[in-house]
Amino acid sequence: MTWLDSGMTAKQYQTNLFFPTPLWRVNIKEELSQKNLTVEDLVEECFQIEQIDKGRKVSNLGENAYQSNDLNFYDEKNKELKLYNLMEIVESFVQSIYKSIWVGNIVLGNAWININRKDALNTVHNHANSVLSGCIYLKTPENCGCLTLEKNFNEKFIFQSYGRLKEEQQSSLMFSEAVDLTVQEGDVLVFPAHVLHNVQPNKSEEERISISFNYGNLYI
Repeated sequence: MTWLDSGMTAKQYQTNLFFPTPLWRVNIKEELSQKNLTVEDLVEECFQIEQIDKGRKVSNLGENAYQSNDLNFYDEKNKELKLYNLMEIVESFVQSIYKSIWVGNIVLGNAWININRKDALNTVHNHANSVLSGCIYLKTPENCGCLTLEKNFNEKFIFQSYGRLKEEQQSSLMFSEAVDLTVQEGDVLVFPAHVLHNVQPNKSEEERISISFNYGNLYI
């Protein structure tokens, strides 16, 4: 008789989840209304910027994928943008996150517009030389593509070598290789910049519009 066949009852044990990856989330529609702004105002301004900025290709993939060049919010002329007022709200949120854990301040490094039309997506990437990254969601029609956070490649390899997961563990936040996040208009998500992430293809007939940003230390 093997030990597994002995009928012994396993002693109760404790599971500790050390070193979790944080994700911070807030909806800022109320804060926008306090500045006499709406999500629709910001969407309109994104389309206006798209008309004068040809954009760039980085992680955005597909002929219907648009990413603007960096928006320079330190330029005086850009303080007239509605997006500048948006970033003031986000600045307060990001600084409160940072100061609740670390000493000092971080600074906005860059920010840009994402407009994903039909079938557009963003490939897996992270944001080097930054501390916290995030995204502000301005237009999120149904089936527009969720944000997916992924384990890094080394962790994936290690966990895969342990064996095949039981079915009930396959959606576990501890053991799964990726987590899909559904977002709403006005949501702001912030996460450590080293975390791998991607955006699933937009399967709707409408645009998926967001503003991505990076914050870093002064010495980076």
